[in-house]
Amino acid sequence: MCRHRRRAQWWGCSIGLTLGWVLVVIQGTASAIFLDREETVRLNARVYNRTAYAVNDAAQNTRLQIPYSNWNMLQNRTSIQLELRQNLTDLIAGRYEGFLSFLRYPLAPLRVLEPDDLDYFVTYRGEYDGVWDYGPDVFSEAYPLLSNCVPITRVKKRHPRAVAGCTRLDTRRRLRHRHRLFEAYVNYTKGPVFVRIGRQNLSWGETDVFRLLDQINPLDASFGGFLVPLDERRVPLDM
Repeated sequence: MCRHRRRAQWWGCSIGLTLGWVLVVIQGTASAIFLDREETVRLNARVYNRTAYAVNDAAQNTRLQIPYSNWNMLQNRTSIQLELRQNLTDLIAGRYEGFLSFLRYPLAPLRVLEPDDLDYFVTYRGEYDGVWDYGPDVFSEAYPLLSNCVPITRVKKRHPRAVAGCTRLDTRRRLRHRHRLFEAYVNYTKGPVFVRIGRQNLSWGETDVFRLLDQINPLDASFGGFLVPLDERRVPLDM
């Protein structure tokens, strides 16, 4: 059995390293697509996947003692981020000649602001974690997470809503998909005045791990924890 376990671990490590090298070799350079000839509308997109497996009796080393086995998939989350940015300065001033020139009429009242620069930025972020669909049984509806059900009995596990004062947290439905309007703000510049209004991230200073002055936005640790860069974990706020 020990020999079989070592062989499985060796194969798992080999497959993981091979996939890692393949991704490093085939990855290309990032690029942006301008949607108009004047290059005032820009669309960026990024898609990546994070997969995690349990190794070395990980279930026995957690406080929750979750009943999964070695080499069980714990996460297979795909994230997509779409960013749209448009500069409205020439459009408001009437100097824009592109396919969006018809917008100069509804935006004409903004000419009273006489902006040196005016643009907006919108970000959509979507996530899908397939472990809830094709992962171990511990992530399926057969093992619901319970609240207000102490002590937990077999009857409560099978029919949690049938017991008075016992509810079920529908974790699978909440965590499989997540769609968010992540950032959405407007920038206005006039002389020495710069104003940004909307849902945004505001970072003071530069750091990699520990946040010193960067304490304005909360962090989302549900996707990879501290291994994910801070720029991806900050949660935007209206400000």
